[in-house]
Amino acid sequence: MSRSQNDDEPYARSSRRPPPRRPANRNQYQDDDDQDDQDDDEEEDHLASSRQRNRPQSGNRPTNRAGNRNRASASSRQSGSFLDKINQYIDQKQQGAVVEPSHIEPGKRLVALGIDVGAAYAISLVVSFIPMQTFLNNQFVIPLVLCFRDFFYGGRGLGKNLMGLRVVNMATGEGPTLQQVLVRNLIYLGPLLLLQVTERILHLFEIHVSLTTAVVTVKEVLKAVLSFYVLVIVPLEAYRSYAREDSMRLGDALAGTCLVEDEMNFSEILPK
Repeated sequence: MSRSQNDDEPYARSSRRPPPRRPANRNQYQDDDDQDDQDDDEEEDHLASSRQRNRPQSGNRPTNRAGNRNRASASSRQSGSFLDKINQYIDQKQQGAVVEPSHIEPGKRLVALGIDVGAAYAISLVVSFIPMQTFLNNQFVIPLVLCFRDFFYGGRGLGKNLMGLRVVNMATGEGPTLQQVLVRNLIYLGPLLLLQVTERILHLFEIHVSLTTAVVTVKEVLKAVLSFYVLVIVPLEAYRSYAREDSMRLGDALAGTCLVEDEMNFSEILPK
C-alpha cells in the first residue's frame, strides 16, 4: 500500500505548476506594457509610411477635390459679394434719412399708374402729329414720359398728385432729383427704351442687303431678352411694393426715395 503511494508521488509532483516569479520591482509590469505600446506605435507608423509610398497617385485626388471646393467657394463669395455691394449701396442711401416710409394702399398706386399711362398715351398722340419724323412713336414716347413723370410737381406727377401721393428724397424730405427719378423708373422701363433706340439704330444697316438677315436676327434676339426682363422685373417690383410694410420698390431702394401720402399741389410744374 505504501509502495503504490510512493510510485504515484513523482507523477503528483510533476503535475504541479511552478508558482509565477514575482518581479523584484513593482514597476516592471508597467515598463513591459510601455515597451509593448511603443513597439505597436512603431509598427503602425511603419505600415502607414509604406502605404503612403505605395500610393503616390491617390494623393492627387483629395487635392483636386479640395481645389474644386475652393473654386466653388470662391465663386459663391463673388456672387455673395455682388449682393453685398448692392445691399451696402442701399444702406448708404438710407443712412441719415429724415423720412420714414409708410405703407401705401396698392389700389391708390394702381390708379395713379393708370392715370400716368393715359397721360403718356395722350402725349404720344400729340407728338405723332409732328411732321417729318418717325422716331417718336407711341412705343418710344410712352416709356419715356413714364420715366420722367415723377419729376414734375415736386415728385407727384399727374397720377400721384390726383391720388394724394408723392415721391420724396429720403435724405431731405423734398422732391426727388432728376437722377433719382431716372434710377427709380429705369429699372423696369429702361429695357423698353433701349429696345426702341436699338431698333432705330439697326434700321440704318438694313439698307445693305447683305446685312438684313443679321440685323433682323439681332433685333429678334434683343426683343426676346428685353421682353423677358420686363415680364420678370415688373411682377417682382409689384410684389415687393405690395408685400413690404414700407411699400418700397427696388427702384426706390436704389434711388434713395420713397412714396408718401401728401396733399395735391399743382402750383409748380417743375421744382425750383
